[in-house]
Amino acid sequence: MLRASHAGRVEKTPAQSLSPAERRRWTRIGVMAALALLLGYAETFVPIPLPGVKLGLANIAILATIALGDATGAWCVAAIKVLASGLLFGSPLTMAYAAVGTVLAMTGMVGLSRLRTMRLWMASVVGSLLHELGQLLVASLLMGTGVVWHLAPVLYLAGCVTGALCGMLAQRLVWAFAAADAHGVVVDERQPAEAQPPELRVRVAFVILVAFVVVVLHQTSPVVLAALVATVLACCVAMRVAPRAIVATLVPLAGIAGATLVLQLLVAPQDAVVVCAVAVLRLAAITFASIAFMCLVPTEGLASIVAWLVSPLTRRGVRTQGFVLALDVALGLVPKASATVREYVRTQGSPRSLRALRAMLLGLIEQLTEQR
Repeated sequence: MLRASHAGRVEKTPAQSLSPAERRRWTRIGVMAALALLLGYAETFVPIPLPGVKLGLANIAILATIALGDATGAWCVAAIKVLASGLLFGSPLTMAYAAVGTVLAMTGMVGLSRLRTMRLWMASVVGSLLHELGQLLVASLLMGTGVVWHLAPVLYLAGCVTGALCGMLAQRLVWAFAAADAHGVVVDERQPAEAQPPELRVRVAFVILVAFVVVVLHQTSPVVLAALVATVLACCVAMRVAPRAIVATLVPLAGIAGATLVLQLLVAPQDAVVVCAVAVLRLAAITFASIAFMCLVPTEGLASIVAWLVSPLTRRGVRTQGFVLALDVALGLVPKASATVREYVRTQGSPRSLRALRAMLLGLIEQLTEQR
């Protein structure tokens, strides 16, 4: 049986305008979004030596939603994944980095899903390649150098492999939900929290963050960029950001720095050090600024903030209640299941083989679908 619950107020909210069938559908979308978030989180425990290469495990939940015949729901799963993963497991920078790739990948996968001869793993491979294209576009903009495009052959080759793997696992998830549907879906009758605007300090901090990013992107001096990095890093320390989070951020930056330096030496040796320093310092400044901003955002009230942001659309007749409900369901499921991921890694270690990775993923799928 598939069960989902979410905390919220009992008072009358716009979500009460949803019919039981609509609530059932949006609950499923919320469960799929939670699974996408958890798979993306589990991916961080898988060691990959190549900088920029990711497994793209979150795509499994999105693919399964498409295969279940809900293309609109798949777009919502993708939107929730980009929005919430940036605040729960990353930063607003990761949202911008993932958004472009996600839009391109979703456009390709949803379009291909309409072809009867298209297999799920084939659509997954195409989506993976489009996602890599979007990430390279954003990376070249943020780092201010086109040298990252020299990584395209490696990323595309890895995308073919990981895309095929995700497509096959997505088919397993479709079967799991089909079995769960045979027992029905139980939906918690409590309503999501009412729309509430973010605190004034969050809104002010967001404006400062945007202005800071604009300054960083227009700055080409390594000395100035180093000073900006030191400033935002000091802000992270003052806001008591966990040292583990800072180290986890520095590790991929070190990999990016090494790859950028090597590529730049091959393309333009005379400017390699300066170009590499500017690119990495620019990325580090935006990353640490995003982490500092993330500390101000109350993730437990994220659904309420999103409901407030889309309230103008709601007043104009656009039905946004389902999306807010799905987001609330997803955020309610993530903490417990993410604790399961951490416990698995603590007891079993990081998955270092396809068999170990498959066992962990199937365990997550079984937990969220609660098959009986």
